[in-house]
Amino acid sequence: MKNKRTQLTKNIHNLSKNSFVAINKRLEDIGIYPKDIEETFIKGTGKGGQKVNKTNNCVMIKCNDMNEDKIIIKCHKYRCLQKNRTYARELLYKKITSIKEKVEEDISNRIEKEKRRILKITDREKKESINYKKRRSIIKSDRQKIIRFESDDVA
Repeated sequence: MKNKRTQLTKNIHNLSKNSFVAINKRLEDIGIYPKDIEETFIKGTGKGGQKVNKTNNCVMIKCNDMNEDKIIIKCHKYRCLQKNRTYARELLYKKITSIKEKVEEDISNRIEKEKRRILKITDREKKESINYKKRRSIIKSDRQKIIRFESDDVA
């Protein structure tokens, strides 16, 4: 029984280690390297009994982004330190990607707005438009029937 338990904990540790490596790789892909991440372990609070309150299994990550902005994430979801480290980095990845997507969306919206903006009409275009309207009005006035009213003097 004890053998199975130790084997299970080793498997869980290996799985969390693999996911930790995977999330680090994803962070590097978006430009966040381990030197940019400051990781501290603090005592947790909340549910979980005395052990949670005594051990440093709560993870706090401070990330210096490229814009000199600091992103701080505190994670105490799991009782295991390694799982909390992995989960905190996943949260960091999601946060940074959502920020980057928002910035890209704002840029594309500005570009679209600039494209939709009505350009000021030049003097030449105004003159051409007025000439076109005058010609059309002459053509339309030629289509009208001329009705002559006789004066009321006949009565």
